[in-house]
Amino acid sequence: MSGTEDSQRVEISGIVRTAQLSGNRVGIELVSGGYRLRAFFPIPVNLDLQSLVGAKVVLRGTAAAAFNAPLRHFLTVALYVPQVADFVVTEPAPANPFDDPPIPLTGLLNIARTVRPAIRCMSKAWSPSETRGRFVP
Repeated sequence: MSGTEDSQRVEISGIVRTAQLSGNRVGIELVSGGYRLRAFFPIPVNLDLQSLVGAKVVLRGTAAAAFNAPLRHFLTVALYVPQVADFVVTEPAPANPFDDPPIPLTGLLNIARTVRPAIRCMSKAWSPSETRGRFVP
């Protein structure tokens, strides 16, 4: 990602990491090709924000690059989607992301061909501090 797409109409696909209301728009964090970006689009009718997390989507909108002007550093990219029709869910998120078996913490950051990238995962951990049979945070 670079600033060359600034103010250009672009199409991008990726997996939704987070979704939240941002004023009168929906703000999502999208991961695509190892990069993360924020996208904003109008609120669709009957939208469940949690159902977006983990879904594969295609967005069409205007890219906006943010820079630190004094240092001439590229900071981030945001995508502004003008119409609900420009936001398409191509593959919905799993109904229950915790149906898959837990992943050990030692294997969480390993590269695995069997695990889809950027999905929710469940891990189990225990506190090493235990007092009379009770776990202490």
